[in-house]
Amino acid sequence: MGADVVGRGGLGMTRTGRVMLSITALWLPVTIAACRSWRAEPLNSVAPVAVRHPSAVRLTRVDGSRVVLRYPALVADTLVGSYSVGSQDAEARIALADIRALETRGFSGARTAALAGVVAAVVAVVKVHTACSGCACD
Repeated sequence: MGADVVGRGGLGMTRTGRVMLSITALWLPVTIAACRSWRAEPLNSVAPVAVRHPSAVRLTRVDGSRVVLRYPALVADTLVGSYSVGSQDAEARIALADIRALETRGFSGARTAALAGVVAAVVAVVKVHTACSGCACD
């Protein structure tokens, strides 16, 4: 095990520890993204915007185009907010009558559980591989 530890100036971390740290660093952004997904909201109610004040909503317009509206606010019969155009922000004013679908971001238990299962399987494979790398498992 002494040869498995990083030499002078290292963190004293074993090869398994370095591999696990690398896996964690690579999967963390994916895990965070998997915890949330877009959820359809009823069109006959603008309560998600008026009551919960989400940081963003995804709108599908009557013509089929989509836009993610950041910091939406309801002003009379119009959703007002900003969206990205290249590297710039632009203000949008979209009448409720021009919206076919409205979605908000929410926690996705199924996606999070599936990703946790994949990460657990990868960790188990790495641990078994590392444990068997110096023995006669072959």
